[in-house]
Parts: sequence; C-alpha cells; structure tokens
Amino acid sequence: CIFTLEINQKQFGTIHKSLGTLQYISKDYYIFDDPNQRIEYKGNAIKTINKNYKQIIFDSYSKNDFNILDIITGNNVGIVKENRKIDNGIVKASFYIDDWSIKGVLWTEIETGEPKKIKLITNEDEQIEINILASSFSRSDSLSTLDTSGFEIINLRE
Repeated sequence: CIFTLEINQKQFGTIHKSLGTLQYISKDYYIFDDPNQRIEYKGNAIKTINKNYKQIIFDSYSKNDFNILDIITGNNVGIVKENRKIDNGIVKASFYIDDWSIKGVLWTEIETGEPKKIKLITNEDEQIEINILASSFSRSDSLSTLDTSGFEIINLRE
C-alpha cells in the first residue's frame, strides 16, 4: 500500500510543509520518501538516506521510540480513545497517548476504514498534521531504487 502524504509541521509559530510517500509493506516494514530523504523502517532497524548531503544513516528502533504508524496500527502505544463523531461518511476519532502527552485526531472513511488525515498535538506551538492525498494497493507503484554509490555511511547502532 502506498500513501501520498502532505505533512504540515507547526513548531514555535513556523509551519513546515512537505509532500512525500509512505509505502507500507508489512507490520514492521515501511518506507517514507520525500524529495530530501528516504527513511526505511524494517524490524528494529532504521535506514535514513539523506539525499541532499549524500549520507546513509543506520540506527536502531527501540521500544521507547515512537512514529506515526504506531498510532495507526496501535503498536507499542497506550492509546486512550476519547470520543468519536461521524460527519459526511468520515469518522473523526479523538485519542490521547499518555506516555507521550500527545492529543490526536484520526479521520477515516466510514465505509472502508481508509485513513484520510491524522493530527498530533503536543501543545499549541507543536503540532503535526498529515493529510493522505491518495492511496494505492499495487505492487507496480513501488518506490524507485536510489543510486547511493559514493554516499557517506554513518552507523549509530549500538
């Protein structure tokens, strides 16, 4: 499954916008790609390819880490469901993640359960909103291979 995403991050009054794709391959294997980077999560391994600085960074995912798919899948996250509203075929579900002090809202289509938008709020000055612009379920839509020959390798794994 590949999602085309619009990401809006608000930090201290500044909004950063970006477009990218998220390829969901399996429960513990997915890839995020945008014009500046490609991040591959596979099991407990994280590989970040910085396209601008020609670097490949290897790191490990620990149980104390958190990412957006943890919310969608419910993995490793103590999500407290708060309320749910239905409007024009869209379910708006509010939740809270106590361990991270994050409020959130997830919008999904009522008929298919397909996610449409997710918003995470740590405080008024720190928010992230992800709009899912399109989705596809075809193997032919997989991400292109990157030529990383000559990239610097940085290993942060312990």
